Amino acid sequence: MDRVQLRTDPPPAQDNACWHCGTSVAGRKVARYLYPGDRPRTAIIEDWHACRCGAYQNVRRPSEITVSSLDRT
Repeated sequence: MDRVQLRTDPPPAQDNACWHCGTSVAGRKVARYLYPGDRPRTAIIEDWHACRCGAYQNVRRPSEITVSSLDRT
């Protein structure tokens, strides 16, 4: 069995403001999408956050993909 980890580069922002009203949407993630990165072993992570005003904010960040073995024999 293998473990796949995504390491963000740079670290994700802790407080993301809504584009419509400026309220913080941190902690209200409703969806995550992964896209291939522009370098080998990278991915683009796109998180969608819901705001109380009804708008949605997306945050994209590049991530490095690492795979490690979990040999449990």
